[in-house]
Amino acid sequence: MSKQENHDEGGKQGSGASNKVSYGSLIMSTLAAAVGVQNDKNLEKDFATSSPFPYIVAGIVFTVIFLACLIFIAKIALAE
Repeated sequence: MSKQENHDEGGKQGSGASNKVSYGSLIMSTLAAAVGVQNDKNLEKDFATSSPFPYIVAGIVFTVIFLACLIFIAKIALAE
């Protein structure tokens, strides 16, 4: 592993179980995935985390909020 790769991972080699994702990173990854602009570097970082569970939950929450917004906008637009 090169020094740059080691630095990018925070110097933690073989710490697959302790790779926690921050809330900011989770939100940015979810929004990027929704828009379809996720780059390869962030994609690899996301897949390096210990569990896909936070991303699944974030995707479901985002979808529910997005649909609620669409329904709200449609009700306002169609209101008499």
